[in-house]
Amino acid sequence: MRTQSADPRRSNDINIDIIAKSRKPEKSDPPQPGRDERVQLPALIVIDSRTLFRECFSRCLEQQWRHELAVISVPSVQAWNEISDKTAASLILLWASAHRSIDDVQQDLKSLCDMPNPVPAVVISDTDNVDHVLASLENGARGYIPVNLSFDIAVEAMRFVKAGGTFVPANMLLMAQRSGRSLNQDKPEAEFFTSRQAAVIEALRMGKPNKSIAYELNMCESTVKVHVRNIMKKLKAKNRTEVAFMANKMLR
Repeated sequence: MRTQSADPRRSNDINIDIIAKSRKPEKSDPPQPGRDERVQLPALIVIDSRTLFRECFSRCLEQQWRHELAVISVPSVQAWNEISDKTAASLILLWASAHRSIDDVQQDLKSLCDMPNPVPAVVISDTDNVDHVLASLENGARGYIPVNLSFDIAVEAMRFVKAGGTFVPANMLLMAQRSGRSLNQDKPEAEFFTSRQAAVIEALRMGKPNKSIAYELNMCESTVKVHVRNIMKKLKAKNRTEVAFMANKMLR
């Protein structure tokens, strides 16, 4: 009696089917926010008339604020006013470039404050003139960031303002306090701190250790210690905590 042999192809089909049924479904990657979801995020508004510069800066900010804020760039305060009723913004960055007069920038700040739903505004400026800083604060700015700060510190300053604080570089405030300058004083004052020392002061004010400061400012930790000692000497402070206290006191 001949036994009918099994079809090897049929056996293979069964084995493949068994393996396929026993295999657990793979976990899919979490959904990434698409274009529609990004539009629904609160907005970070960048105002600058220079198209190329505005777009480049906005793209840098997008890398820092992705999934948190939708970065929108406009050429003027008027352009922002035209879309403000359709856009929920959390922060405005107003560029005060060298080709603009102080009066023009201050008028823009007043216009932003006069809007029906004013948004915290930060001035980013090519100048660290104390008169400009004080005038900006008087006209409603919640922050003032000079371009001699690093990008990382500037972003942290933006976060601070967005959370409800007021940011001004400590060296500018200390210059104003020590010199007793008024808004109408035209005589220039020598820089009390170097730009690197000012950056270290800002980091100390945020309570950061030397190691973190060195990493963020791209310098050796020993260099940070030297800056801290020099800052303490200039301020006649006993320790880094007192430096931070003196800087924060200027913001009250």
